Amino acid sequence: MKLQQLERHNWYTYWLIVDALTNKAIGTIGFKGLEPDHSAEVGYRLVRSYEGNGYMSSALKLLSKWAYDQETCHSITASKVLVENLGSQKVLEKTGFVKIRNGQSEIDYVLHL
Repeated sequence: MKLQQLERHNWYTYWLIVDALTNKAIGTIGFKGLEPDHSAEVGYRLVRSYEGNGYMSSALKLLSKWAYDQETCHSITASKVLVENLGSQKVLEKTGFVKIRNGQSEIDYVLHL
């Protein structure tokens, strides 16, 4: 972060996903930086017991809207999603991401803003 300009810090920050009912942190979501081509790769993780309840889809929709509102980002990518990670594939497709590469063991997705 010290090497990045202050206005780029949000592209290297992960936010907590908090369950509104319990006020407990249940996951994280954020970007892995903003690339010269104006794309940002998303990363996320959720506590296993909360999977399948729509939390990550909601968080990804909110993060995508935030990125859409930034003039510097034109697309969001999700790279190297494991073929067996059906939950992550469902989250990405539910939020509008499309497959751009379907390999034997990994899939790449993009959401154009």
